[in-house]
Amino acid sequence: MATKLGTSMEEVEINNDIGGENQSRNIKLEVAIRCAKSAMLLSSLKRHHSSHSSTTLTNDDEKVEELKKELVKARVKNKKMRTCSFYELCLQIALLFSLWTLCLLIAFNFLHQFANNSPP
Repeated sequence: MATKLGTSMEEVEINNDIGGENQSRNIKLEVAIRCAKSAMLLSSLKRHHSSHSSTTLTNDDEKVEELKKELVKARVKNKKMRTCSFYELCLQIALLFSLWTLCLLIAFNFLHQFANNSPP
């Protein structure tokens, strides 16, 4: 009488004859060895994945810190630019008022001289 035992890698036939106990023992030993190998492979994959993910997290953390520093630098630069542009605008307005005042003074002086030189 023969019984079939299905494994993930192959089907193994167990004979319940006189030598069936030795075969059964050998099959169990092979299955145990395969399970141990699988467990070792899974363990090494988990270690590799966890070390890779921690390395990736470390790299990502470093990138985030670097981007934060760049963002702070950009904000400081923008703040300086806004301040300088405000002062430049104020300077341009002051210059414009000065030129208007000069033009008005020249015009009033010309009108005053024209009014004083004209005959009544």
